[in-house]
Amino acid sequence: MKKLIAPFLLIAALSGCAGAPAAPAATMPSVEKRESLMKELAVVSPELAHPGVVARARSLCPGIANGAPEAEQLQVVRNMVSKGGAPITEEQAGKVVSIIKSSGFCTPA
Repeated sequence: MKKLIAPFLLIAALSGCAGAPAAPAATMPSVEKRESLMKELAVVSPELAHPGVVARARSLCPGIANGAPEAEQLQVVRNMVSKGGAPITEEQAGKVVSIIKSSGFCTPA
């Protein structure tokens, strides 16, 4: 039995079945991108124009990069914003996701 397990483990490791690679960590966007994002978020809601919210916006970047479902991205935004103040609506969360995606915020500085 042991003779059968060792080759199987070797094949699994070599074929990539050992697990998916981890997503790269989100890098810190440039000062210009952070300031621009804060201005755009203020249009959605003045409470979103806060450096803490912008800093937490990085938590959405891995999901965007990996093509996470929209519902998951919206939940990340709601969690991100609720830490900084009042909850936001579903529509506002959708606008935030769109702004972050279109702004280039999640791309390297």
